[in-house]
Amino acid sequence: MNSNSSSSAPPPIRLTRIAQIVIALVIIGLLIGFVPRWISQRKLVKETHAESVINVNVISPTPSKPDLGTPLPAEVQAFVQASIHARASGYLKNWFVDIGDHVTNGQVLAEIDTPELVQQLAQAKAELDQAKAALDLAKTTADRWTELLKTASVSEQETAEKTADYTLKQANVEATRANVQRLEDLRNFDRVTAPFDGTITARNTDIGQLSYSADGKTFSPLGEKIPMPYQLKTFQGIRYSLFHYNAYGAPGGHADFDQFTVDEPRPRGLTRPIPVGKSITLTSLGDGAALTVKDGVVQTTTAEKTATAFKVVDRDLGRIALETPAGRFVSVGGTGNAGEITIKTGKPGDAETFQWVDMQRDDLMLLSLATHRFLVVAADKPGPAAANLSGPRPNRKDGSCFAWKLAAN
Repeated sequence: MNSNSSSSAPPPIRLTRIAQIVIALVIIGLLIGFVPRWISQRKLVKETHAESVINVNVISPTPSKPDLGTPLPAEVQAFVQASIHARASGYLKNWFVDIGDHVTNGQVLAEIDTPELVQQLAQAKAELDQAKAALDLAKTTADRWTELLKTASVSEQETAEKTADYTLKQANVEATRANVQRLEDLRNFDRVTAPFDGTITARNTDIGQLSYSADGKTFSPLGEKIPMPYQLKTFQGIRYSLFHYNAYGAPGGHADFDQFTVDEPRPRGLTRPIPVGKSITLTSLGDGAALTVKDGVVQTTTAEKTATAFKVVDRDLGRIALETPAGRFVSVGGTGNAGEITIKTGKPGDAETFQWVDMQRDDLMLLSLATHRFLVVAADKPGPAAANLSGPRPNRKDGSCFAWKLAAN
């Protein structure tokens, strides 16, 4: 009996624990289900209350201006526009502004390196010192002759000559001093400044960088940067080029250079002045054929005696027009293809204007202002001229380079 009683006592304790666990799970379940619904209900009540309030925006109407305009494409041009050129010849050293920058009156835009002008100034100062030394000697001599004349030791003629020489030396000193002042003033033009407040719209200056490529696409710099020289007559720049041709006419290969020389035969400007107002004949360097006008079309001829003598008419800025003996002008029509170079009457315009490009070896190229391409003729046979070439070959034998000479009267 006792053993049975002691073995049946534990079960009530386990049932109690199970009941407690069940009650706890029920409470937790109620909380999980009730609390979110309660929170959602409270949020819904707040939103309903907020939306029940009506918001009214009040505006004050004003009469608007009628827009009767029609938008059209256009471009904006400056009210005042000035082209700024360097007054001193040299090399571009630095530029401080670029296109689109706003500048103020007197602001420095660029600096020019003027080595030749510096050398001329140094030479002029040396000549001034020489003139001053000669003046001192002439003064001493004139004073001595004047004193000797009082004792009749020298003649009046000799004294007058010494006095006149002293006066001449004074004039030489003033002339050399004025030359030094002129060069010093010109030296101050090595800085290009803005003439008024405005915005930069163009920059026609450049600094070159030689580069090389093994595939024609990716280029690597070679050597130091090169300031590009410009001459002031037509503001034409000189760009250096190094050409390499594959002997087999196929991609690939390489070229080895220990050194190369840039030949600048006439670095001081034009080979000869542009013969404005004079008549000239033009001969192609390709085959020696001369330009002539036949049936109203400009073409080449192998008979030199039939070459047309064109009068060079000045069009400013190194640009010219070619006038025939009949008073008509060479004109570029259409796209400048062969046969479209004719002659026209009337006042010359862009179609009749060419940029005279001196090639530094007594030859020239003519750039059409109508097509912005060079005048060219066939290099192997007579034919009509064209104005559609983008640039000459290095050997200048492609019919775009011409030798010129004054026509016989």
